[in-house]
Amino acid sequence: MKKLNKSLYLLALLILTLPVLTFASEFKVGEQPSFTAGEKSVENLYMAGSSVVSAGSADKDLLIAGGTALVSGAVTGDLFVAGGSITILNQVSGDVRVGGGNITIAGDILGDALIGGGQIILSGKTIGGDVIIAG
Repeated sequence: MKKLNKSLYLLALLILTLPVLTFASEFKVGEQPSFTAGEKSVENLYMAGSSVVSAGSADKDLLIAGGTALVSGAVTGDLFVAGGSITILNQVSGDVRVGGGNITIAGDILGDALIGGGQIILSGKTIGGDVIIAG
């Protein structure tokens, strides 16, 4: 009976901690949050602020909301950005979903691209998947 209680306790502990381990994320929020060139994120990264800069390497998804957003570091996962002025300078290995006023994309996109904005400039060489642009 003691072994059964111990097994049930371990099972309950596993069930309670598993969501925390699988949904691990990193958050950077503030007036001017930054993710510097020397930093590396191995979890999903969420950033929000009036002026957001992401120069580091994001190994999973990167989600940004801000007045001004600059993405100059590589993104291995998907990239989601909403803001007034958005600039993407480096390669995104996944999909890109961007909505804003002025959008400049100079890096390659290896996945799909969904872009909506007032003024849109695409100067990258590659979009590997489907493309939807409205502006």
